[in-house]
Amino acid sequence: MQDFRKFVKGPLGVTLLFVFTVPFIASGFYGYFTSSGSSDSLATVEGSAISSSAVSQRVQMMREQVRRQSPNVDPDMIEQFISPAMVLNSMVNNALLAEFAAGADMYVSEQQAGTIINEVPAFKGDDGKFDAALFEQFTRNQGMTPKQWVGDLRRDMVMAQVKNGFELTAFSLERELQEERRLGEQTRDITWLVKPVSDLVDQQTVTDEAVAAYYEQNADDFMIPERFRLAYLMLDPAAYRDDVTVTDEQVQEEYAARVAALETVAQQDQRRMAAHVMVSVGDNRSEAEAQQRIADAQAKLDAGASFADVAAEYSDDPVSARDGGKLGWLRKGDLPESLDQAVFALEPGQVSGVLSSDSGLHLVKLLEIEDREIPSLDDMREAIVTDLKQRNTDIRMNEDLAVLEELAFEHPDLQQPAESLGLEVQRTDWFSASAPKGVAALPGVLDAMMQPEIREDGLNSTAIELPGSRFLVFRIAETQAAELRPLADVRGAIVAALKREQALAELDQMMEQALAATADGAGLDSLAEQWGSAIESAADVRRQSGEPSIELVRNAFDVARVDAGDDGAIQVSRLANGDLAAFRVTAITDGGAEPLAAPQQAMALAELTRTQGQRSVRQTVAFLRDSFDVEINEARLKAQMEDAQ
Repeated sequence: MQDFRKFVKGPLGVTLLFVFTVPFIASGFYGYFTSSGSSDSLATVEGSAISSSAVSQRVQMMREQVRRQSPNVDPDMIEQFISPAMVLNSMVNNALLAEFAAGADMYVSEQQAGTIINEVPAFKGDDGKFDAALFEQFTRNQGMTPKQWVGDLRRDMVMAQVKNGFELTAFSLERELQEERRLGEQTRDITWLVKPVSDLVDQQTVTDEAVAAYYEQNADDFMIPERFRLAYLMLDPAAYRDDVTVTDEQVQEEYAARVAALETVAQQDQRRMAAHVMVSVGDNRSEAEAQQRIADAQAKLDAGASFADVAAEYSDDPVSARDGGKLGWLRKGDLPESLDQAVFALEPGQVSGVLSSDSGLHLVKLLEIEDREIPSLDDMREAIVTDLKQRNTDIRMNEDLAVLEELAFEHPDLQQPAESLGLEVQRTDWFSASAPKGVAALPGVLDAMMQPEIREDGLNSTAIELPGSRFLVFRIAETQAAELRPLADVRGAIVAALKREQALAELDQMMEQALAATADGAGLDSLAEQWGSAIESAADVRRQSGEPSIELVRNAFDVARVDAGDDGAIQVSRLANGDLAAFRVTAITDGGAEPLAAPQQAMALAELTRTQGQRSVRQTVAFLRDSFDVEINEARLKAQMEDAQ
């Protein structure tokens, strides 16, 4: 059963060793696809470019999200995991699926997206209803307009349609499950040895001539990209709040306005408890008879009888009559118009005159008005002060923003706007377009920086709204042209690269010799002596094992079955890190021998179905990559990967 638990927990544990799910990284990606090529594009999908600046911005955003959610995670691990290559691959996949969806005429309307948005708790006010102001604030904090956010949501929903179209139509058979278990729970005994490339690197020698030739032939790899420093001014609400004061008189005025508003709302939404006596008019009672009966009831009330007793005796509404005529708590519009007007015109304890409705004649008594307590000034003071400070902050920021935009347009630098507004001109560190830092990594800044009037003419930018209701105006303060790194700075890296090349070439020769030797019957003992390596063994190795290494285990499970008593042929291969390995599979034990109980069988089939659905999505993306025009600029991606470290 332990095998079964591992089988269910791990996407079928085993056979599906490298499950690569298609990342649907939504909200904010779609605007990065442009209709024409870009001078800094990392990829194009059907002619639409994905720029290096777009990828870089998304890398920074994702890394920051992970840091906020998991502050204890090693930053180096985050940078290794969320790399430009991974993000670019996700963006390409999204673009391909978007093309697929468009070709299939898949569509989500604004009304459908609006239904989803209306149900998001973060967008609801205290009354539980959708609050447009909250929604707009949220989208602006994301560096987007509400329209852009809704557009991305609609595309996300189309993506979900594509994904669900494959995943929710998948199915699995019991014989498929049994085969998955046979392979998934299978174990193998392995004997191996490894010749690390590192053993040979230190034995290599490199000449100055070889270093110079490598430097010249690979000059593009040693270029320092064009770099920039920005000078900027920032309007930040946080800088205003401490300077904003609120007087007691302003608090009093705001409290009075809120009380008036609360009273109006309370009156409009007021609930009243009422009771009635209803005398029906119909086949069994004429209008005159009904008038006489309601008059008798009214006479009883005038004589001092309780309304509840009169309702029990005279009312033709059996449900309310049993409860003293009570109609429960009512809001405006709950009763027919004539009764509604009476209920909301009476004072508690008052009884109306005879009223008429489609159901007959009525006497209505108002029993109670729901009392809604208005909070005291002390209860509301803190919230009022906070809101007034925010309001005054917004007013001052908007005034300063207008001044900033005007002065930034009129002056060739930022010094005059800074002096007029009492701000400090700040500067970023040096950065490249493929690896922006500081404010340059914020949404919209890099795109604005690449506009000709800013990059080429040296003008100030317009005000850019940033998350947190901040505003930024910047200019390019300094530029460093792309240049070749001096040979002295990269000599060490070149020597290391050449030594590794030579060591790998030597391993290639050793591999050819090993293949020839094993073909002639040489065993692992002989190879171990030639390589100077130790032979190691492991029993009952599983597909998901990380020892001796994931790659060596994968290679071992690619070997054909070994008959009982047969030690298996020696396999010689190069590992991804350059090492030379030789191994032999000495035994194979199939899994799935122990039957599953019915509940476990159902769980396993469900998990297999889910995995097959995901596999269908991956296969579709692979097919689309082969069918559509996808181009990756590997050299530019490599440079961006290096800058991002």
